[in-house]
Amino acid sequence: WGSLKDKEQEDVYGRTKVDNVEYESEDKPLTAHTKRTSLKDESGNSIEMLRQSMPYGDMSVQGLYFVSCASSPIPFSKMLKSMIFGDDEGIYDKLLDYTTAETGGAFFAPSTTFIKRQAKD
Repeated sequence: WGSLKDKEQEDVYGRTKVDNVEYESEDKPLTAHTKRTSLKDESGNSIEMLRQSMPYGDMSVQGLYFVSCASSPIPFSKMLKSMIFGDDEGIYDKLLDYTTAETGGAFFAPSTTFIKRQAKD
């Protein structure tokens, strides 16, 4: 990663390094992280997911805690598929060339409406 020029690093993310401004959609490489994770449904609407991350580390170990929430597991599954497997052309998220996921988990947090519906069945 450190051997890449700033512009090459920015292209991997799809945003500027110094001021963190996301590239315009038409300027993003198809392999950019922001392109691979900003998904649309069949109607062209954004697939919504709340995402939050927090970097951690010291001089020898660095990482990113990442949490996402959605109304179903489908948005997260689609995002992972887009990142890892890419599209029909084999275009995937180039950020994965420079990172390694160490762990993960999925949790279901039912709404009170869901719980009440289950009690009636």
